[in-house]
Amino acid sequence: MRTKPGRVSAEIWWAAVRPTDEAAIALLSAAERERSARFHRIPDRDRFVSSRVLLRAVVAGRLGLTTTEVSLRQSCSTCGGGHGPVKVVDASPPLEVSLSHTGDRVVVAVSGSPVGVDIERIRPLEDVERMMAVALSPEERRSVAALPPSERSTAVLAAWTRKEAVLKAWGCGLTSISPTRLTVSSQGGEHLLTARPPEAPATPVRLRTLTGGLSAGYAGALAVAASEGHDVPLVVTERNADALLRGATAQAGVTSARPYEEGL
Repeated sequence: MRTKPGRVSAEIWWAAVRPTDEAAIALLSAAERERSARFHRIPDRDRFVSSRVLLRAVVAGRLGLTTTEVSLRQSCSTCGGGHGPVKVVDASPPLEVSLSHTGDRVVVAVSGSPVGVDIERIRPLEDVERMMAVALSPEERRSVAALPPSERSTAVLAAWTRKEAVLKAWGCGLTSISPTRLTVSSQGGEHLLTARPPEAPATPVRLRTLTGGLSAGYAGALAVAASEGHDVPLVVTERNADALLRGATAQAGVTSARPYEEGL
């Protein structure tokens, strides 16, 4: 995607989960079809399939392809398994992507820089103390513990989306870097990664809380790992992709995703 000099850009595409049909399954790779068939719960399958179809539709629009021409690769850099970051094969210009889904929402992030996105449905956690212990740094645990008990689940889940987004932008899994070794602090209305372990990538990370496609009851975060640093503006455009997802399986030519609109 095109980026003006002196700034870092990312696009967020939101959509409601759609029921899976044969046309949607036909757009998936063999590995994705096999994975979708393993879901025991229909809502889980629908979220997975909707997110992969939306990703193909968005990428197709960026590269001037049809959805069937988009090739994706997913593999773990540690074990070589069929999980890990999703990559666009042979994208020109290079395009970095990330996706997430929860509840009735799916989201795709695209950028010219490594990007990560994560969303979570806000809900009461059965064991919020245990989640704090596995997800938060000591500093963050003290901050959340100071909140009223009724607010702690929301705070933990929001913090989790920020850390998951950072790890996705780095291309790391939870087994590579524990979330408890990352600290995200709020400074001047912006969330900043203020502590990371020595083995973490040194690339500056920009964080943004997502709101445009989320109704009450959800939390979301975007992370962009860009060498430009915090002195360079991060421009994030959020788009509704319901129509794009609906039409993705029926389109016969180039997808209807709009070109990138600079300055939005």
